[in-house]
Amino acid sequence: MATSSSSSTRQDNPQKVQFPLDSAAYENLQEIGSGDKAVVYKAVCIPMNSAVVAIKSVDLDQSTADFESKLRDTKTLSLSHPNILSNHCSFTTAERRLWVVMPFMAFGSLQSIIISSPAFPQGLPEPCIAVFLKETLNAMSYLHGQGHTHGDIKPGNILVDSDGSVKLADFGVSASFYGADHSTGTNDTSATPTGTNDTSAMPDRVAPYGDGCKVDIWAFGIMALELARGCPPLSGLPPLLESQILKVKNRYQFSDYENIIKDFKNKEYSVAFKDLVGSCLDQDPAKRPASETLLKHLFFDNCRGKDFLVETVLRRLESVEERFKKRNRGLGDLLGKEEYGGDQAKVGP
Repeated sequence: MATSSSSSTRQDNPQKVQFPLDSAAYENLQEIGSGDKAVVYKAVCIPMNSAVVAIKSVDLDQSTADFESKLRDTKTLSLSHPNILSNHCSFTTAERRLWVVMPFMAFGSLQSIIISSPAFPQGLPEPCIAVFLKETLNAMSYLHGQGHTHGDIKPGNILVDSDGSVKLADFGVSASFYGADHSTGTNDTSATPTGTNDTSAMPDRVAPYGDGCKVDIWAFGIMALELARGCPPLSGLPPLLESQILKVKNRYQFSDYENIIKDFKNKEYSVAFKDLVGSCLDQDPAKRPASETLLKHLFFDNCRGKDFLVETVLRRLESVEERFKKRNRGLGDLLGKEEYGGDQAKVGP
């Protein structure tokens, strides 16, 4: 039996369906991602006509001291947008594990798609990039218009469903939800429970100048580079602890990024794509365009839709469950074991 810590129903949205705040209501838990403090499961919610959901189980005893207070802060937000993933409910089990129940996104994070796509090992083609970026911008424009900053824009927080729907993971524990299934040494911190604001960050995702929405725009530009290159611009560097981020901002100047941008502009990308990325990575935060302005950029003039993503990327890709199984088998071989973890996992009582 679980002890409820929060309700999924927002006061300004009384029509929202109430998912049960009891771990016994969720069955057939199948592990699809894991990190130091959290495990992600695919499951079915029996009282809700066996609806398929994703559950992130976070060990509260291993989390940061202010984790629960930050979680409470996120619940005061009222966000509703087709490109933003919001949780169904969250509650604490008797074992001091936070369960966050969310819609299941069949293909997981965009980061894992980049890593796993057999057709595009060196990065995605521009027409695909345009769709992912535009859908992300739709979410960012909504957030910024509501006076919020996401603070952790990256492929690990962009989730993709079987119909090509693209959603930006919400704030707090919703962020980095499926990213725990990464399987290469990209040093992405997607397995962390609360994203960049709480634990760690890649050096290239830390904007050398600016704050608020301008930081989101910088991270968006870095993400565009990652989609084009197949890996983060500074993927060889280790992730940073929160205490190191300020040091990085002080140590890294814009000149440290100039070679990356110069190399990108020398590659065979369209003029429009180069201009989009360059504007997001402008040294002067004031010159970085707003998300709403970016939606009108020439790069998106002939942008396709989600059906295009299904046809060109997703239909060739294994499901997030299969990718996680392969990752575990690979780790098992590396460790000299027959099996590393199982397909099924049970948490809670």
